[in-house]
Amino acid sequence: MLLAANLQAAGAKCPQVRSNFYSPAPYPENEAYRQQVVQRLLERSLPLGPLQTAVDAAADLFRVRYAAMTLLDDARQWLPARHGLDVDFTSRAVAFCGHTIHADTPMIVKDARVDERFAGNPLVLGASEIRSYVGIRLMVSGAAVGALCVLNDAPLPEVPSERIDQLRELASGVVRALEDRLKVQVGPFGTSDASSIVRLACRGNDNA
Repeated sequence: MLLAANLQAAGAKCPQVRSNFYSPAPYPENEAYRQQVVQRLLERSLPLGPLQTAVDAAADLFRVRYAAMTLLDDARQWLPARHGLDVDFTSRAVAFCGHTIHADTPMIVKDARVDERFAGNPLVLGASEIRSYVGIRLMVSGAAVGALCVLNDAPLPEVPSERIDQLRELASGVVRALEDRLKVQVGPFGTSDASSIVRLACRGNDNA
């Protein structure tokens, strides 16, 4: 199943709310600075091992099909580490994590079909049938660069606070890894071990 195809799929209507509508998240007030931090991360070779470990642990913790660590640039949501997903990026317009970065509290969506922000989202209507989401924003150098999140194709039952605390701990580990990576000095053309995300960005621009 290709999530990329799901982004373009037109699914059946959900009767609970306006199923043809979804609300892309607004940009934060400090978007210009936030973009600077995100670009500094994208210029570096990210520590994919620790990031993937955190994402896999999050998926196991919630027993869900999908999980990801995301970075939001101006137009795209990058997925440097992901579980159960087969794409490197999505449009920022459809990103649940675009909403997550606005608050320090976890964003919990128990059933996206009855949440007007997401009911008409292609990720909900498409074949991936995203129904639930839990995300913790990642604050790096004072900017919310993205999120550590879990998603599933079934509605979410009540989540024990202990599980949210564990997800926070995983997110804190991701933040430490990203902060450490920002300390790495890079030249005008990046590190010798060029970031896979930078290569993807170049390819994406070629195809845009």
